[in-house]
Amino acid sequence: MKAKTTTQYLAINLIIITLIQCIMTHNIPTKKPNRYRIDLDQPLEPQYAKVYQDYVKPLEDYKNFLMSHAEINYYFGWSKYLSFFQSTEWHNQINMYAKISNLGKEFFTVYNMAYDVACTSIIVRNKENQVYMGRNLDYSGAKELATLAVEYEMYRDNKLQYISVGSFGFLGIYNAIVPGQYVVSINQRETSTTSYNLMRFCFGFRDPLYNLHQVVEKANNYNDAFKLLSETYLNAPVYYIISGVKNNEGAVIARHYNKPALIDYLTDDIWFLVQTNYDRNLPDPEQDYRRVPAENKIKAFGSDLKINDLFDVVLSQSPNFKDSTILTVLTSAQDNSFNTTVYLR
Repeated sequence: MKAKTTTQYLAINLIIITLIQCIMTHNIPTKKPNRYRIDLDQPLEPQYAKVYQDYVKPLEDYKNFLMSHAEINYYFGWSKYLSFFQSTEWHNQINMYAKISNLGKEFFTVYNMAYDVACTSIIVRNKENQVYMGRNLDYSGAKELATLAVEYEMYRDNKLQYISVGSFGFLGIYNAIVPGQYVVSINQRETSTTSYNLMRFCFGFRDPLYNLHQVVEKANNYNDAFKLLSETYLNAPVYYIISGVKNNEGAVIARHYNKPALIDYLTDDIWFLVQTNYDRNLPDPEQDYRRVPAENKIKAFGSDLKINDLFDVVLSQSPNFKDSTILTVLTSAQDNSFNTTVYLR
């Protein structure tokens, strides 16, 4: 009788905790990010200059946030040397943002050197063979970065090429969909040192977020995207998460600097993959224990899980929803859905 009472007590406590977490999550004001159409066949500068008018104050606020950190001022002073070997295309885009905003090339250089993307990304194939992805983006400066969230619809020859979500003035992207082909996400991989990553950036290696942007610009299908995500030389380790439109088109690519370190795939037996910021063949650290709780929730719900259930069951709940969570993306290349929720604190 005592064991039964204890079990009931624990179950009631779990229900209460879950309800409290749900109430706290849904009390946070949310919004959909602004979405803009960009025509790749037309000059880009006037198009982005028009978008900038909606981000004048948020961008200034974020610059002030960065400069409130003493170490950032060091990078401002050395920014032109740190980025000297980055590509001409990279510099052209940095110069464009500096010109339309008058905030200075130093700011946009430092802004685009950032790579501390603590996240949860999940691929699911449910029993109805629906393949979809959900992700939470966690980042320092969540309050400031949330106001910079932006979605772009990129067109060429009057045809939609892809939709992406990122931060205005940031060359990298967090998530993207190439309609009818694939969706991609990115998580930081906690296996490197900042100093070594910075050294590789100085020598012109591509940062993972900017690389993701380049991949969706070039890869028109799942296989081409998978190849580019696996092979490009990077300045920092990363996890790329990709899913397509077929049953087993889904993978987590744990990237080392120059090649994959580990790849996990959807299979006939593996119907979902959860990725946080640590290799999946190792346990998450106790102080950042997110992957296993998410996996247990998905298993408990079962393969009836729909895309909105993924939000309700995992992404809106602790420990995967955090004080630093900036946005949630739910997307599928099967139905071309791409829905972003931004949290305003």
